[in-house]
Amino acid sequence: GRRPRILVLSADDEAALRRYAVRLRAFLADGANAPQDGADAFEDGMNASDEGAGDAGDAGTLLDLAYTLQCGRSALSHRLAFTAGDRDEAVRALDAHLDAGPDARPDARAEGGTAGRKPVHTGVAPRRPLPAAAPGELADLARRGEWDTIARAWVEGTSWAWQELYTADESPRRTPAPLYPFGRARYWLDDVGPDTPAAGRSGGGPDAGLRAALAALPESERHSFLVQRLRAELGELLQYPPDVLPDPDRGFVELGLESVFAVRLGTRIEEELGVPMYATVTFDHPTVTELARHLLEEIGPDTPAGAGPSGHAGAAGIPEPRFEEVFYEGTWEAAPLPDPDPNPDPESESESVLESDLAGGPGVWSSGAVVLDTDGTLAGELARRVRDLTPDDIPVVLVRPGKEYERTGDDHYTVRPGHEQDFARLLKDLEAGPTGVPGVFVHCWARGTGTADPDLDALLDAGVRSVFPLVRQLAARPGPVRLLVVDAHCADEGPHPLAEAFGGLDRCVRHENPRLVCQSLAVAGETADAGPGAARVIEACGAELGVVDPPSEVRYGPHGRLVRRMRRLSPPTGERQPPAWAPGGTFLVTGGIGALGLAFAGHLARHAPRCSLVLVGRSAPDAEQRKAVDLIAETGATVEHVVADVGREDDVHRLLEHVRSRYGGLDGIVHAAGRIQDALLSNKTPHDVDEVLSGKLAGAVHLDALTRDDPLRFFVSFSSLTSLTGNAGQSDYGYASAFLTAFARRREELRARGERNGRSVTLIWPYMRDGGMRVDAATEGYLLRRHGLAPVDTDLAAEAFDLSLVTGAPEFGVLRADLGKLARTLPILDAREHTAPAARERAAPAATRRAPEDGPRNELRDGLRDALAEELKELGL
Repeated sequence: GRRPRILVLSADDEAALRRYAVRLRAFLADGANAPQDGADAFEDGMNASDEGAGDAGDAGTLLDLAYTLQCGRSALSHRLAFTAGDRDEAVRALDAHLDAGPDARPDARAEGGTAGRKPVHTGVAPRRPLPAAAPGELADLARRGEWDTIARAWVEGTSWAWQELYTADESPRRTPAPLYPFGRARYWLDDVGPDTPAAGRSGGGPDAGLRAALAALPESERHSFLVQRLRAELGELLQYPPDVLPDPDRGFVELGLESVFAVRLGTRIEEELGVPMYATVTFDHPTVTELARHLLEEIGPDTPAGAGPSGHAGAAGIPEPRFEEVFYEGTWEAAPLPDPDPNPDPESESESVLESDLAGGPGVWSSGAVVLDTDGTLAGELARRVRDLTPDDIPVVLVRPGKEYERTGDDHYTVRPGHEQDFARLLKDLEAGPTGVPGVFVHCWARGTGTADPDLDALLDAGVRSVFPLVRQLAARPGPVRLLVVDAHCADEGPHPLAEAFGGLDRCVRHENPRLVCQSLAVAGETADAGPGAARVIEACGAELGVVDPPSEVRYGPHGRLVRRMRRLSPPTGERQPPAWAPGGTFLVTGGIGALGLAFAGHLARHAPRCSLVLVGRSAPDAEQRKAVDLIAETGATVEHVVADVGREDDVHRLLEHVRSRYGGLDGIVHAAGRIQDALLSNKTPHDVDEVLSGKLAGAVHLDALTRDDPLRFFVSFSSLTSLTGNAGQSDYGYASAFLTAFARRREELRARGERNGRSVTLIWPYMRDGGMRVDAATEGYLLRRHGLAPVDTDLAAEAFDLSLVTGAPEFGVLRADLGKLARTLPILDAREHTAPAARERAAPAATRRAPEDGPRNELRDGLRDALAEELKELGL
């Protein structure tokens, strides 16, 4: 009979191992989740339909997958292993393991399996490696068919020479396979340990020793020196024996450098050389030899030792950071298009005919475009205008949502939203065509859906669930790609938050692939009750395609072109609404037993005496969390914990009915629910995305919809700085966080029209010293080095929470940062008078100055603190 295959997984902890198992199960069930490179071989083997080829193809694929997991992955401490003869058997085994839940005993999962399902062995390998198996021992066990013995022994820590498992007539090869997810203990991706020079370096500067060594060498010897240093770094990451170094001319992927390790290698390089890195640098320069050449070009031949490319001093002379504590708001301000290039490329003059009518620089549509549209209106308009302007055969491809993948005509396709295999087939078919894959994609499936009031799932299907698989496929392509996610709306409705949230996704994607831009583009109609015509949308798209470094989100409307900027908050003037909370109120806190939820539940309890707090979470509190809840209750507050998933509308309905029935009403909401599923785009699954969106995004939507008639005093949501700075591995989290800021602005518009109650505020948190998103010392050094960020402590966070309720800004941020360094990533502009958006002009970045050690921190804080104290005094607080 068919030889079973042994599939092995490992991770740093049990939670990560479980997520890895979920990822493998999805990969086995749908081969399209494989990375694009080499995905055809995997998918073809999984779905072989030629007569008589199905079994062989399936077995062959499972052979390659098992071999890749055994020989192409590091064996970490928490392990899982099982045997399977085919894909379906593997899926059933993983189903049994996952159904047992994370709390089941490992031996309970492995006791003989269940009907039709193989046992899954799990456990934790000892820290000290077991003696290596004797030569030939694995082959002997395989000949005797003791497959479960092999799997169990590996889980218990045995190091097998896996090549012995394969017979002479088997030729397994490395194939695309899921990678283990990032550990969830970190917020920014980094792997510099606490004992490395980074942890103790003042200000997180580059390694002066390495740069000094390079500077001291003749230019002809620098490349070979850096190659050897990189080989040593790579060998340490990949756990090579001390006396063995990786081949400098073999590809990183071939050497086993998974995406997690690629990020770690990039971080180490940035740490040692001070050269800014991005997540996919090892894909652009795929060998040690090529990467070393790239790094030397970035450093430059005349860069002095200890100075980074931006001119900052190295470890020996780096100045102390100049920290400020800053409160800021997000604004939309007029931003005319940049002037065209005064020295255009002469070779592009033949394409400049497109510029006159379609806006943008010469040739913005010259590679053609793929237009994802529901009715073909935009694609038809673009095709007509391109034909009128040039005789060249420029493709305009129309892609409609449908129930199956189909080519319905020349340059006409249908794909299923959210089905990545359809997008993969689309790009493959376009690649095979005479003009290849266009460099511009315009996604308009969500255009106008807000007027029909569809449910949330329909909006997500038309938007983010269709954009994510497309982005994954485009990110794997070698050339530059522009993706415009268009929201065409009536002038009186404003952009939809689900569309503007793509700005947060774009910032994260650019960290992983700087060649891919995923811009949110909102275009308003010229009248209050009608959306823009196709010509207006096409002109806005063309204009943005002509911008060399486009903003992540942009609006076109009555005030012209607007972009989003961050500005310091001015002290409030004139009449102000009172704070949104008062004594004796009832407040609901989602994510209530998380670090941030508990912190602000305690803050409310201390400042709103005799209040009632309903803490909401998806699971019951553990012992430490119960202790924290009891401490809050000691302030005199009534504290209740309710198990509910705010990502589920029926759970939210039952929750609110319970609150109204027991407490007589609801006065305020603190929406702190959320979770992360960090993984680079190449490893991100639809399940990962939905998990991230569920609590943070769907929770906000359900709570808002079901409290629209409640007399709320405030609705506060917690967002993340990731939505503004971006971060590799957090594209879905960046999207969800950006949604919350757009959501608060939209809810405030509804409140102004009398359709909502209570002030809407989204607080944008950086990482925290005592709660919320915390990081280790090494990552703290990375954040300081890259962004100039320092952690926010509990006192500053509490002050930000209070101030956000009296400023009137729906998008309120707080930072402790070196603003000079932060300006490279996130400029915080000077405060300005609040004038109409069309009248605002570009402002210079705020000057950097040290906050005094004693006395008032700054004029802004004095004014806001006085205003807050006055209003609290009026309410008897």
